[in-house]
Amino acid sequence: MFNLFRKSSRGRKVGNAKLLPVHEKSKDSQPDFFGHVTIKGKEYRMSAWYSETKNGNDCISISIQEKWKR
Repeated sequence: MFNLFRKSSRGRKVGNAKLLPVHEKSKDSQPDFFGHVTIKGKEYRMSAWYSETKNGNDCISISIQEKWKR
């Protein structure tokens, strides 16, 4: 059985994620939050924006993309 809470090679808990605020944005299109998560051995990059639904309710939109290697 896959354990979501084991540690990744970088010491992060697998399956756990943390979004941190972006304090200085140069464009409104940049995310309000960013973070990383490891799922089944793959690292993903997360971005999140404050948003609004068509009905005018507040929400947060999240994008999760496979992390690229530098």
